Amino acid sequence: MIDGKTYFVLPQEAMLEVSDLKEISKEKLFLLLMAQKVAGLRSGEKDTRTYPLAIPRGRLGRKGKFYQPDPVATKCLLRRFNGAKALYDNELFTNAVLAFRRVLSDKENSASPWGDDSLFYLAKSFEKLAWYGRALEVYSDLLSLYPENDFKHEIQQSIKRLKKREE
Repeated sequence: MIDGKTYFVLPQEAMLEVSDLKEISKEKLFLLLMAQKVAGLRSGEKDTRTYPLAIPRGRLGRKGKFYQPDPVATKCLLRRFNGAKALYDNELFTNAVLAFRRVLSDKENSASPWGDDSLFYLAKSFEKLAWYGRALEVYSDLLSLYPENDFKHEIQQSIKRLKKREE
């Protein structure tokens, strides 16, 4: 804060939409997530998670060939991830949830190397918002999708802590 004004520092190689900087209440976030969920149900999607999931690493393309992501799209996705992480680092957790969901739903670049990181920070954002059930859901999915990730020990500890909280 300088001269009574709040400043947001966006790191290099990061990208956000201007609307990402407008603070979102927990209530509005809940409504946005449920609206997206309902829209997905109307379109016939069977997955009812509260976040999109298009990130499994190493997905095969249509003709059995390994999907090679577009380098420009990959760089754009890295910038989006860095922007979402900046929102998290600046404690704008509701905004971070929406930004990480956008990174996770980028179907143009489904072989993203930031899928596990995005899920991890999405779960941490839900936890910071005290939405423990959603955090537990995302942590569990993260372990099943990426069993050997960099945050494995921390994720396991978080799952244990959140399960105790539910009891």
